[in-house]
Amino acid sequence: MRGAPPPPPPAHRSAAPRRSRWVRRGPPLDSSRRARTMHARPGETFLRSPSGRRGSRDTEGVTTSPAARPTRLRGRPRFSVRTRIVAVITLVAALGLTVVGATVYLVERAVSLEAIEDRLQDNLDSARFIVAQGDDPTGSWPSADEALRAVVQRMSPDDNTGAIGIIDGRAVLRSGIELDLDLTSVPGFVTHVAEQVDGPDAIIGTYAEDGVVWRYLAAPIAVSGGPQAEEVIFALAYDVRAELAEIDGTARAYIVAAGIALLVIAAVATIVSTRLLRPLRRMRETAERVSAQALTERLPVQGRDDVSELASTMNDMLDRLDRA
Repeated sequence: MRGAPPPPPPAHRSAAPRRSRWVRRGPPLDSSRRARTMHARPGETFLRSPSGRRGSRDTEGVTTSPAARPTRLRGRPRFSVRTRIVAVITLVAALGLTVVGATVYLVERAVSLEAIEDRLQDNLDSARFIVAQGDDPTGSWPSADEALRAVVQRMSPDDNTGAIGIIDGRAVLRSGIELDLDLTSVPGFVTHVAEQVDGPDAIIGTYAEDGVVWRYLAAPIAVSGGPQAEEVIFALAYDVRAELAEIDGTARAYIVAAGIALLVIAAVATIVSTRLLRPLRRMRETAERVSAQALTERLPVQGRDDVSELASTMNDMLDRLDRA
């Protein structure tokens, strides 16, 4: 009929809602992220990395990719822990031995040099006593030359010493016994002493020329009355290098002994560090065997120290993971 309303559209059967294969949390995913999202169970999300590898599962809705997970360094480190421990112990021992050896050497050297000064002063006092005592029969010296002769001949020689009598700038008197040091072997020494002495006061100085190092005493001798030459000097010197040679020999022996001691220390440090780090190496090997499908591995617990406590803690962690 013309006035009849049009028939209603045919009723369609309502299909049961299909379960979506996508589980989303947060804002809608864009096309690039949707393309990388895989099928997941409710409450879980997987992401496929750009390289095609599937990422880790996160039951809290946060997805991590393989690039975000820490990776173990491949290959052995350049310097192992044992090498660093041995190097540190050896360096500390070498530093300690060096400081001790240098300190002892410097102290002994200073003591030897001070002993030379004391002996020079003692010889000066002895020379003054001989001159003041005079000749035995008369109690005085007929001349300064005779007094100088008596001083040179009566002085008690020490090791590494030499004594001469200088008259008018020339070495004319020597000791009656053979001394270790010949002061006339260096021509410049007599001239140097004659130039340094000026007046009645004795001097103590160092002669370091012509390849020698001598610590010397120069004492003018003068007597009252009688003829006297223009310049009468008693000279006595110690060879500083010869005096320090014994200390230098001891220092060389100490260096050799210190080197041997460092080798022994390095060997002992290597053995001890190897034994101390052995439990850690076992723990690392066990941890490498642990995986999601093999959680039955356990670390050996030996002793009662920090390493054993660490192994026990890791075993507790593996137990919790195994029960989860």
